Amino acid sequence: MKGEVMNEKRKLELRDFAGYLPYGLCGKNPRKPSYQFGEFEKVPINENLMFYLDERHGCRIILRPLSDLHERIIHNGKEIIPIVELAKIYSRNYPHPHNPEPVDWKFNPCSSEGDQCATGDCEGMENFMFTMTGGDDDDGWGFYVQMEEDATFRAVNNQRLLWDYLDELKIDYRNLIDDGLAVSVHDIKGTVYG
Repeated sequence: MKGEVMNEKRKLELRDFAGYLPYGLCGKNPRKPSYQFGEFEKVPINENLMFYLDERHGCRIILRPLSDLHERIIHNGKEIIPIVELAKIYSRNYPHPHNPEPVDWKFNPCSSEGDQCATGDCEGMENFMFTMTGGDDDDGWGFYVQMEEDATFRAVNNQRLLWDYLDELKIDYRNLIDDGLAVSVHDIKGTVYG
């Protein structure tokens, strides 16, 4: 019927996981038990990559769900809360003009808007957050700062370093877990990324 959209099953594409590859992406291969890593193995970064991840083989990449952005996780042997680390990256590279000193960021589980964010002690800025609502501009997912003086959201300029850090942490910001194209680290026995 004209104008009717067919619900096609989403397929895993290279663009869905390419950003994770430099950081040691792991996968679950149900056809081959991996004695070295338990339930998971390193994803091969060679000419067999797309063959490995072809849906007929049942292999799935392993990612952290987006909710882990606000949870304590182990990364490079250190316990962190990703949203706080992202706020530190933001303030180090884009300091507030009235506060050139490093900002002390802390996790704030309940902002007035319901977003979970990092709160800084710097003058003129209140909350640093990753939001799916798009802040005031409704531009989509991204990093925003809620300004204390007028309670408005301002998009963070040049977010590249922040998105790269999400890749390093293997945070599933592309909804691959919910679409059945990836497996959550919480569904795997043992420590996958630490």
